[in-house]
Amino acid sequence: MWFFVRSSVLMLMLSCSIVVEHNGTSEATTKIKQTVSSIRNDLRNRVGNRTRLQSNKTHGLQPGDPSSVRFLVFGDWGGIPFYPYSTVIQRRTAKRMASFASRKEVQFILALGDNFYFTGVRDVDDRRFQRTFEEVYSDGSMRIPWYVIAGNHDHDGNVSAQIAYSKVSNRWIFPDYYYSQTFEIPGTDNDTLDVFMLDTVLICGKTDGSEDDQPNPQTRSKNYSKQFRWLIAELEKSKAKYILVAGHYPIYSACSHGTTDCLVSEMVPILQKYKVNAYLAGHDHDLQHIRPDLGAGNWTVEYFVSGATNFINPSLIHKRTLPKDSLRFAWASLFSYGGFSYMEVGKQKMTMQMYSTAGILLHEHDMPPRF
Repeated sequence: MWFFVRSSVLMLMLSCSIVVEHNGTSEATTKIKQTVSSIRNDLRNRVGNRTRLQSNKTHGLQPGDPSSVRFLVFGDWGGIPFYPYSTVIQRRTAKRMASFASRKEVQFILALGDNFYFTGVRDVDDRRFQRTFEEVYSDGSMRIPWYVIAGNHDHDGNVSAQIAYSKVSNRWIFPDYYYSQTFEIPGTDNDTLDVFMLDTVLICGKTDGSEDDQPNPQTRSKNYSKQFRWLIAELEKSKAKYILVAGHYPIYSACSHGTTDCLVSEMVPILQKYKVNAYLAGHDHDLQHIRPDLGAGNWTVEYFVSGATNFINPSLIHKRTLPKDSLRFAWASLFSYGGFSYMEVGKQKMTMQMYSTAGILLHEHDMPPRF
């Protein structure tokens, strides 16, 4: 969608230029010509600077640390429901992630929902599995385990068919609506990373698709209480050095969907109590890092949004609703083809990096182990 907006802006600029040329050289038209010329030159400079920066940043990309767990994190990658069943942004991002994953020797992917726009899939034989997933992410470096959860658009279709697809594809890992995975950190004395993959739509309900719509908490649903009981029990017994919790809906967000109220009230106390390192989400089509400051002596949970792999939305309309001074980073550029996130987990630290599809490192943050 934002690709077309960008194109429309450029066409409007060109049209203005043509109108000015046609209507003569009055003072008003001269000022318009100067304005259009200034915008055009600014765009040229932006593209030139971006190209130079891109060549500098991508040329020196270092290999991944072999004594770490290495993986990509992104949601909202699910193409479109008509030919060619993928967007330009999705294809460009897939290509960049493939070369990045090869260089870093990425081991797996966390796919955070909205896997198939706009109404999920019908059944396990739906063509979208091939057109939107298998054919787009066909490079060898992307033929690694994909740990998948559902988003609100997936729930508009048949999520059980996505779960069943785990038996069709050996890289599509979606064993249940919510589940956990444990990864051993190389070069350590059995230190581990625990990842808890949640279905936040079962917790908070579906949205109606509008930008500001808040899901309605499913407090009367058996799945609501069952999922919370499961998460608390699993966190209670976890001995992992690092813990990540992931869901489609963000807990905090400055972008158009905004903060998910039911998760703030229900999930934040759990993440704090069990010293979760970070919460990962999609839903909003940008990259964000939010870090509420709860004061000295309190455990800090990091909140990341990574949903810029298919559509782009640069809105920060809900920035003022976030905890004070908590927005550490936000990015979504209409002059780009999206972005993605990468994490490395080692003995001493866990690192989150956010990249544009041009290969530019946009943001980096280190997190200490839980103990």
